[in-house]
Amino acid sequence: MINSCANIKSKQIEKNNVAIILIDFPDIPDSLRNQMLTVKEAEEFFVGDIVKDYFDTMSYGNFEITGKCFGYYTMPDSLKLENRNSDYIIKTTENYSLIIPDFNSEDFDTVAFIIFHHEYVQQGLSAAGFANYTMNGKKYSKKNVMYVGALLSEELKSNDTFGKLASTRFRYGNKEDEFEEKPHPCGFKYLQTIFIHEFIHQILGYRNILHSNSTTNDTLYDYEEPTIFQPPEFMDKEYGNGFDIMGGAAMSLSLNAGYRKLCGWLTNENSYVFDKKGEYSVTLFPINRRNVKAVVEIKLTNKEKKEENYPGYFIEIREPDRWDSSLKSQNLINNTMGLMVNKFDGFKANLLCMNPSKNFILDDEIFFVNYSDMCLRDNQIYENDDIKIYKVKHNNDNSITFNIILK
Repeated sequence: MINSCANIKSKQIEKNNVAIILIDFPDIPDSLRNQMLTVKEAEEFFVGDIVKDYFDTMSYGNFEITGKCFGYYTMPDSLKLENRNSDYIIKTTENYSLIIPDFNSEDFDTVAFIIFHHEYVQQGLSAAGFANYTMNGKKYSKKNVMYVGALLSEELKSNDTFGKLASTRFRYGNKEDEFEEKPHPCGFKYLQTIFIHEFIHQILGYRNILHSNSTTNDTLYDYEEPTIFQPPEFMDKEYGNGFDIMGGAAMSLSLNAGYRKLCGWLTNENSYVFDKKGEYSVTLFPINRRNVKAVVEIKLTNKEKKEENYPGYFIEIREPDRWDSSLKSQNLINNTMGLMVNKFDGFKANLLCMNPSKNFILDDEIFFVNYSDMCLRDNQIYENDDIKIYKVKHNNDNSITFNIILK
């Protein structure tokens, strides 16, 4: 049995100061402008206490988000139907010079344009080190920029645009009504989760962090030949990790271990790293706990690096804490009883199903991933050409003891 592990060497991102620019258009009716947050309210909404708390947890206290809000700034032209698209928004913010006397680009790591309109919802977009904008007559190039839409509507009461809660939403059976949707207990607003998602995309400053996908294979493991009941796209399903803010976040909101590694938030204090052939025995605690080992990284050093990182696997445990409290649902609770395993290509994480279950099928034609039990639980074994995980035992303190063979 090998008991030692490798050192972690990743550049740690410790802080990011965001300039939040509130953008509106002259065609917004005056009757709807009372829905728009004040500058002070917007600053608290996007970089206030709950957002700070989230990043403090995900980074184990190693990262702080700060920011300053500017606005409102009205674009010169109404947002006509033919201009309601991302290309127009990007082109406008690139070329129209906003006059903000106290704005200094050097003070900020990221610029976030919040796009207000009553009929067009700007989709979330991020650019890590490759976007442009113009401020005070000067064009800035190759910057970190985000675009997030904020809808104003006659059908909504005042501030409902920003009052809509983040929700859990997932299917747990084949029947039409076997679908669960309810507000997430943590208190996040929906728009805050979009903001965080887009922020993480560009946090590295040189390349966008990718979506957190999933690899499921109906009743088979990921390495087996798919059946006719398996949609091909489920082998690399975009946004497929519904337990991750960078995936669909449909079940829970924490950030997966692989992307914490990219941000430099994993250390020798909170993680194991195994990169040599042999057998290892570990006890792992839930991923958001501090002062314990909360992540296992397995590096396959016999394979080619990607973005300076070896491919491999990240193993983590979830529990129904503040950010994952929706996992208390009887339809999701099994995901707190075992090991979640993400396959990592060096830059992108794919959640694997450790307990393969039949896809849900609605009306004999619409397929859904079965997320009810994705973990490797007591006495189960996962083995492929790279690794073997076995001797899994769930402990009373919600830690899990298990063995890994790195082949």
